[in-house]
Amino acid sequence: MEIAVVGVPQCGKTLAIQAMGGHHDEAAAKKGGDRLVVPVPDARIDHLSSIYKPKKTTYARIQFREAAGLGQEHQKGTADFRNQVQGADGLLVVVRDFESLGEAPDPAREATKLLEELQTLDYLLASGRQERLDEAKKKGKKPEPGEEEALKEVLGILEAGQPLADRLSPEALAHLTGFGFLTRKRIVVLLNTDEGRLNDPVPATAPFDRYPTFRASLPLEAEIAELETAEERQAFLADLGIAEPVLHKVIRSFYKALDLIPFFTVGEDEVRAWTITRGTHAKDAAGEIHTDLSRGFIAAEVLAYDEFVSLGGYKEAKAKGRVRVESRDYVVADGDILNIRFNV
Repeated sequence: MEIAVVGVPQCGKTLAIQAMGGHHDEAAAKKGGDRLVVPVPDARIDHLSSIYKPKKTTYARIQFREAAGLGQEHQKGTADFRNQVQGADGLLVVVRDFESLGEAPDPAREATKLLEELQTLDYLLASGRQERLDEAKKKGKKPEPGEEEALKEVLGILEAGQPLADRLSPEALAHLTGFGFLTRKRIVVLLNTDEGRLNDPVPATAPFDRYPTFRASLPLEAEIAELETAEERQAFLADLGIAEPVLHKVIRSFYKALDLIPFFTVGEDEVRAWTITRGTHAKDAAGEIHTDLSRGFIAAEVLAYDEFVSLGGYKEAKAKGRVRVESRDYVVADGDILNIRFNV
């Protein structure tokens, strides 16, 4: 999963990357310029690894990328921004909620402006495509069946001041897979807040009533992230009354927004978490592990993580008949431990 960190210049995007670079085993993270790849914390993987003591423990991973500042009203700035966020699964919108240059914060106004800019970029993309279709028709070329209707639907939604997420018909979506519209992406809003107001409620007004929104003090969390040990970081957070680091809040928000869940594979060689969309069938989940497992799928042995714990392990659960054998159409649940039977 890739998340683009977006916002106006000086809003705290770089601090967000720095803050999320802590709170885990530093050897497991990969930093590089404006990118950060971190493991997704999961106590279940920790427990499974302590039981199996595998040669390798592999967590799900999430990549963050800092995008160029929005509000740069020139062609190169717009092109850079779109290129940097095109492949992202979601957008973390960082909004200033601290005094800046002597001005009081107005996070609702800033967030609204940022979200409107995303809609404007989508409108320019769709209207530009429509203009090219019109020019092609003048030359006697016919557009792909259904494409003009899909663009008309897109433009209508954007002209009404709405994002495209969850508003496009299946027919329109079938013709727009290659466009990369920004407002189709899942959005989470982070209010970069003064330390003294971290416990203030998030305003129940637009646009915060439409998107998952939470507060964090990014300068403070970036400072905590530089502490040497996890124990020091956790103690510092506890002293400040911060229940969990910003990384955990971001991951949880995007897992929920994207409707993602993990399942696990276990053994002496490796204990590993895999990320799938909720509702994924066993055969497709097997394909996440390896295409051969999907191609030669026979069945899936399934044990819920909670049963693994309550019954004392996989062998004990199997002896008691609690390991189920499921077909290709079984819908994998959050925390399932899978063993795929296959033949290629």
